[in-house]
Amino acid sequence: WISPSARTAAIYYFISGLFLLLACFDTYFALPLNRFYRYNEFLAEKCKQQEEEKTVFYLSHWVVFKKCLPQLANIFITFCITASIFPALLADVDRVYTSFFVAKDYFI
Repeated sequence: WISPSARTAAIYYFISGLFLLLACFDTYFALPLNRFYRYNEFLAEKCKQQEEEKTVFYLSHWVVFKKCLPQLANIFITFCITASIFPALLADVDRVYTSFFVAKDYFI
């Protein structure tokens, strides 16, 4: 229904992903044309020019790492749990309706 073969379906999915990536790049480079973006960029430049004196704090990498450690551990644990559970959940997916438009060959 979707395509005559699995290879053709894979090519279609790959091309649609490329089009989506192209759309993302286009919107990224078109961002400076947006009025809201230009206004906030102007405000940022204005604030930067008004700052006369800047204070620079020198922190070691270890101090920054210690402050970020709980968030980094949270991200790592979430990623590991997702990476370990997702394949098992995906393997149990099956068609509910026999009249579903995706052929049974595309299910595991």
